[in-house]
This record gives sequence, C-alpha cells and structure tokens, in this order.
Amino acid sequence: MSADAGSEVAQIVDLYNAIFTTSACTYAVLALVVLEYALTFRQEVDMFWNRKLTGATGLFLLNRYIVIIFLILGIIPSGPSDTVCAELIKSATMFEYLMYLPWAVFAALRAYALAVRRWPLAVLVLFLGIVPFAINVAVFGLGVTGIVDPMFGCQAITTDLSPELAKRFTIASRTALIAADVLLIALTWRKRLPARGWSWTRVPSLTAVMFQYGMIYFVILFILNVLHLIFTMISIELAPTGPASFITIFTNPLTSILVSRFLLDLQGATRKSLHLGTQAGLQTDTAGARTKSTIVFERVVGSIASTLEPGMDDESMSQEDRSETVDDIGLADREELTDEADAKF
Repeated sequence: MSADAGSEVAQIVDLYNAIFTTSACTYAVLALVVLEYALTFRQEVDMFWNRKLTGATGLFLLNRYIVIIFLILGIIPSGPSDTVCAELIKSATMFEYLMYLPWAVFAALRAYALAVRRWPLAVLVLFLGIVPFAINVAVFGLGVTGIVDPMFGCQAITTDLSPELAKRFTIASRTALIAADVLLIALTWRKRLPARGWSWTRVPSLTAVMFQYGMIYFVILFILNVLHLIFTMISIELAPTGPASFITIFTNPLTSILVSRFLLDLQGATRKSLHLGTQAGLQTDTAGARTKSTIVFERVVGSIASTLEPGMDDESMSQEDRSETVDDIGLADREELTDEADAKF
C-alpha cells in the first residue's frame, strides 16, 4: 500500500509540475505576442487601419487577433465555478482551432501566386491547411471541457480522447501541414532569385519578399510543424496520461507572428512597387516590349496573390516595365493609383 501511495503522490507531483510549466509557457507566449504587437502596431496602423477593407486586410486582422483572443481567454480566471471554467475552455479552444483557417487561405493564395495561377495546386494546399481544423473540431466533439483546480485554477481536459487516438490525430494534422509547407517551399525554390538578387535591405522589394523572405518564412513554418509532431509523439509515448509537449504551446502563436510579419512585409513591398510604377507611368510615354518581370495585383485579395517572375528585382525594372505595370493595374492617373495602393494588400 505504501508503494502504491508513493506512486500516486509522484504522479500528482508530476501532474502539478506539468500544469505549472504549461501556465508559465502560456504567460511567456502571451508576453511574446504582446511585444510583437507593440513593435509592429505602428506599421499595422499605417498599412491597414487607414485603408479600405479588402479580403486580404481581413485575413491579416484575423490572423493577428484570433491568437490574442485565444491567449486572453486562456488566462481569464473563472472563479470557483466549473460551469464558467468549462465555457471559457470551450471558447478558447474554438479560437485556437479558428487560427488554422486564415493560415490555410494564406497558404493557398501563396501557392496560387507561385504556381502562376494554377488553381489545382492552390486547392490542394487549401485542403491540406484545413485538415488540422477539421481534426480539432472532431476532438472538440469528444468532450473538451474544463475543471477548476484548487491550486492552478481553470484547466482544460478532454474526457474521451485516448492516447492512441491523440497520436493518430496529431500525425494526420501535422503531416498535412508539413506537406503544405513542402509544396510551398518547392514552389518558391522553383522560382527562386538568381544569386545577385539575394540582398538584405531595410525596405525589401516585392521580389525579395516573395522569394527570398518567402523561402525563409516557409522553411521556419516547416520546422515548427516538424518539431510539433516529433515532440508530441515523444510526449505521448513517455507519458500517455500527461500533457502534450510544451513546444505545442509555442507553435501556433509563432506561426501567427511569422504570417503577420510576412503579410506586413508584402504589403510594404507592394506599396513600394506601386509607387515606383506610378513614377514611371508619369514619366514615360512609351511602353517597351522587353518586359522581364510582370506584377499582377488582385483587387480582392491584393498582394497575397500577386505573381512575380524572378530574374529582375523591382528596383532594377526599366521605366518601360513599370509603365506596363501601371497599364496592367488599369489605373488612369496618379491619384487613382495612390488610392489603389492604399486599398489593396
């Protein structure tokens, strides 16, 4: 009996240690997100808040603020009520699942642009990106709820999720995301810049963002998903009844930060390219036929789905090329182009 009692005490100590570590990681992630928000808030206001609302702007805001709402709901005290705790956990869980939707749309639009507007690849990437959302909704149906712990407060539990089922769900969801990341990396690499195009600047060009920065972002997302899968599998094997790996607490917020940074860079580079195109359109009367780079801007999704053939950076485009860019956008004068730059993402 004493041995059994000692084993139970050890399990309780391990459980409370895991709960404490989880809470500490949650607050650390919240601090990181708040810091990121403070650092990029001015850029966000300049790029989005004073512009016309488009689908791309909505996508950025969803990616930006769903994670903040999720983290805030995760630290709100529920008091002694199990009912309030359960509702908070369910609400936070749904916001956690909703994060995958803007990421899936973003990845699909990037695939659409990088694949030179081929919808089959975009649809495939969209499907792969939605798989984690669908799987997590299925997990929600297994009984996600919350209980009030006397020491650590409101804690989430899933009543009918076995370790084996959790393993299968994790493998399916992360494998789908990894496959989507690999496709995006391959598409970006296939249209990579030549060696002379790889340079770092304070205000990156549209070409650099789409290929140079894009490759970096997609590789980091790939690494995050691989680490999520590996550490979750190890955690389930070593402690089937314990919490998942702590790295999973960081994966989604870091993904949200990376996507937001990419969209901010893409928006800034797009406005820079539009400004260059405006100047060339006002100064050039003829349009050359030697176009090596074509930029196409969508009125609805904006710069997320813009396509750009590598081989020449935006700043090295000839005046004729920029003039053609203005013609492609279909703007009659400088004022209208400026409005479009403000409205599009």
